Amino acid sequence: MSTDELERSLERIHEVAQLAGIRGVVDREQGMFRAEYQFDDGRELAVLVQPTRMGEDGMLAVTVSCPILQFSEQKPIPDDMAMELLRRNERMFYARYGIRDLEDASLVVASVDHPLETLDAAELEVLMASVIRAAGDLMQALGV
Repeated sequence: MSTDELERSLERIHEVAQLAGIRGVVDREQGMFRAEYQFDDGRELAVLVQPTRMGEDGMLAVTVSCPILQFSEQKPIPDDMAMELLRRNERMFYARYGIRDLEDASLVVASVDHPLETLDAAELEVLMASVIRAAGDLMQALGV
């Protein structure tokens, strides 16, 4: 994605978030919009909205994700947890669990993708609520 495309995409995401009343910041260095969500018990999670491409034609899209747990080579994801994520994915409707590899760690995330062109305020709220709910459900099940 070109720098101009990234900048236009981030501006669009920010505009839609403002229309939805979602407070957050655009992190141009990381290429994402970031909002914080606080659960009733005080726990906080970040919700990230990143411009991306999807499909064979490379349509502009957004990936809305919520990092849940971090693992590393010293503390790898347990096999039974990986299997549980697969089982949960089969039962989920509007989000998915996945593992995002970083330079020196791996993150378990809840995420969903949506075309950027048709993204509106109500859809962004639903997308964010979906990944927050999925993250909260997993955290509750794991006692995190």
